[in-house]
Amino acid sequence: MATQKKNSGSPGKSGVGFGSNFRSSLGGGTPLADDKKRDNEDIPWSLLITVMAVLLTFFIVMPIIGYMILDVHFATQAAVHEVKKMRQLRKEILEERLYGK
Repeated sequence: MATQKKNSGSPGKSGVGFGSNFRSSLGGGTPLADDKKRDNEDIPWSLLITVMAVLLTFFIVMPIIGYMILDVHFATQAAVHEVKKMRQLRKEILEERLYGK
């Protein structure tokens, strides 16, 4: 014969009472979708500030950063070209001193 389990509502070993009124109190509030006073509000300031920050980032800051990266790339290429010219000139000077053209 199977034993019958009785739920007396007393706390177990962990100290949690499963017979408490906690579960019944979860659904006591009103849903926000049916709340009529929230329908008449304007756009929240936090949403407006967030959208403005995103627009500022993508349409103003990103092109500026891209232009700066492109400028650094061209400056690096120019410096590499100048270093190659300097090495070639040094090589020509050393050859002239050694071989006396």
